[in-house]
Amino acid sequence: GASMSSLSVKNLKNYVVLGIAVAAAYIFFQKDQIFLYRLIDGLFIGGMLPMILGCFRLAKYAGSFDLLVYSHKKLARSGKNSDLSQEEKDPGSSAAPEQLGSYSDYLTQKKPAATYKEPLLAGGVFILASLFLTIAFY
Repeated sequence: GASMSSLSVKNLKNYVVLGIAVAAAYIFFQKDQIFLYRLIDGLFIGGMLPMILGCFRLAKYAGSFDLLVYSHKKLARSGKNSDLSQEEKDPGSSAAPEQLGSYSDYLTQKKPAATYKEPLLAGGVFILASLFLTIAFY
């Protein structure tokens, strides 16, 4: 059930609605082209928006993940050189609780940060629909 809980249906629906709204607005306002082309373009643009959002979120999520890995390595390294870490204790003592704080922040932020899956999925569906229509009707 872990894989399902990491994907929020409510979030996914929001992005799908966003995509449909963007596509509908495009189709409604872009009156020069025939309906099919507007539908294809609208779906593509409607899919690009959540995709871009998802990529930003993924980058942010990956960024915080890198930071976590980095701080773990740093902690592990200072643990190995115990004689060195003794000297580093004084300047580092003020930084250590801060790092622990940011780690707990990371843990609490982990759930919302993982919302890159929904926009990527929603965007992907729209773009695939757009490509399918393109292939089917061009």
